[in-house]
This record gives sequence, structure tokens and C-alpha cells, in this order.
Amino acid sequence: MEKDKRETQRQNIVTTFNMLSNGLSNMVSNPMFMAKTATTCMILFGTYQATRVGFSLLHTQMLSRFNKPQLVRETSKL
Repeated sequence: MEKDKRETQRQNIVTTFNMLSNGLSNMVSNPMFMAKTATTCMILFGTYQATRVGFSLLHTQMLSRFNKPQLVRETSKL
């Protein structure tokens, strides 16, 4: 009884892994899926880089504008 239950569970696990591996191999072999995935990855990476550069520039501008004391601002105008 217990042995049959373990065997059934083992077969279920093997079947699940076989189904997942077949699905994964089908997705990887599909050129349209790979093209969409690559495009999405490039768009996400570009968005991340643009956001990072934008915040860096904003941070630099804010520091240059607000971080100087009054005396330094007045003497730098001369």
C-alpha cells in the first residue's frame, strides 16, 4: 500500500518534469518567442539605463544648485 503510494508520487514527479522540459524546449526552439524575448529584454535594459542616467543627472543638478553655501555662490559670480 505504502509502496504503491510512493511509486505513484514518483511517477507524478517524473511526468511533471517531462512536461516542463518539453514545454521549455518548445519555447526555446520557437524563433518568434526568442525574438520577442530578446526585444523585451533589450527594451527593459534600455529603460533601466535611461532611468539610471536621468536620476544621476537630476541628482548632479540638484547638488550643484542647492549644495553650495551663500558665500560660495556670491564669490563664484565675480
